[in-house]
Amino acid sequence: MQHLFFLVFLSLVTSCRNADKTELKTIKRFELNREELLSNMAKWYEYSFFNIQFGKPFIGLDADSNQIDKKTFLNSISVYNFCAFRVAEIGDVPVYKLHPIKQDIANIRPTAKQLADIELACLKMEEAGLPEFDLTDIEGKRYTKANTKGKFLIFKCWFIRCGACVEEFPQLNKLVDSYKNRDNILFVSLASDNKQDLIKFLNKKPFKYAVVPMSGKFMTQKLGVQMYPTHILIDQSGKIIKVTHSLEDLLPYIEATVKKR
Repeated sequence: MQHLFFLVFLSLVTSCRNADKTELKTIKRFELNREELLSNMAKWYEYSFFNIQFGKPFIGLDADSNQIDKKTFLNSISVYNFCAFRVAEIGDVPVYKLHPIKQDIANIRPTAKQLADIELACLKMEEAGLPEFDLTDIEGKRYTKANTKGKFLIFKCWFIRCGACVEEFPQLNKLVDSYKNRDNILFVSLASDNKQDLIKFLNKKPFKYAVVPMSGKFMTQKLGVQMYPTHILIDQSGKIIKVTHSLEDLLPYIEATVKKR
């Protein structure tokens, strides 16, 4: 098994050469007592919270150390008795490996499945693509799939009573400010609340995104939003690049997609 693991890592490292094809990414391997973590829900959850981020790029390995794609990796956790452990990093990219949950003493399986299902729902939205839309913000500006083509579009899905949604406002305002000299980026928030309630609320909690009221049905029925906040990054061709519930996960994709153009 150790020999197989070495061969897998040799293959992964070879695929992670720098653009000049001379320097290899640094490899860091992790050793931990997995069965001990799996015997205690609190310890496993703390470990997963700080070490496993499905919304960010990662290399996935199955239980036999074969490389698999992200969707297959997540489906394995969703459908079968697996959880994920970080076994290495290649450069800045983590390597996660499936680990069987043989006896679910700490009742970890439902939470592991839920974490995988959350990211699978985001992948489903990305694969479905951007539906037709006709949205008008509280200032009267109209947004359609046609008139936003050629621009980057960043949606934030939220509602007034969502504490986590509102907590992001200061960071999102800074994000808008950082692109204030770019006219090819639109920051649009979709809120389920009515116009008057939003105006009253935003007078106390300033938000620099455009705000579209009464967007609940569009979010749930057309986009397929299941959790809040949800952030959606759309490129200039109208393709969904990233769907995530985490601003931390969104920012690197904006950096990579928007800043280089």
